[in-house]
Amino acid sequence: MFMKKQWGHALFDALLSAFLWCAAALIYIASDLRSSAKTRATLAHSFASQSAIDFFERAHASHDASNHYQLDWGQQLAATDCQNQPCNDGQWASFNLAQWRQNLIQHIPQADARVSVSSTDQRMLVLQIRWPDSNATARNLGWEGLSCPEAQACVLWLGRP
Repeated sequence: MFMKKQWGHALFDALLSAFLWCAAALIYIASDLRSSAKTRATLAHSFASQSAIDFFERAHASHDASNHYQLDWGQQLAATDCQNQPCNDGQWASFNLAQWRQNLIQHIPQADARVSVSSTDQRMLVLQIRWPDSNATARNLGWEGLSCPEAQACVLWLGRP
């Protein structure tokens, strides 16, 4: 029996097969990472919206203190513990905001919030929530010149407590 001499075809086939398997695995991983990033962004947006609803429910429950609900970006609140001692309206609003903000940060890391009174309607509160998102672009939020910076996802809610 005559045997034909091999010239590395088997090695070439094995290397090609390994390369194709690696390429397929990388494509799958990249697709999975994109999907995970979109899921994280969707969950963050959903929680920010739920958090906004929670904020307005808190403000509505303490309607008399609604003019004390003021918060700026990065502002640290020195809140009195209103669960264990009586509080006035301003202390209650600060306590409520501090609890609300802590809950927001626990669910959306590096999130920040701003609460202000609308310049067009003094009875309306404007709530902005933002958090890091590398895919987000700067944009105008369409209310009183408010905008969302580059690489930040934002939600804007308006409400009367």
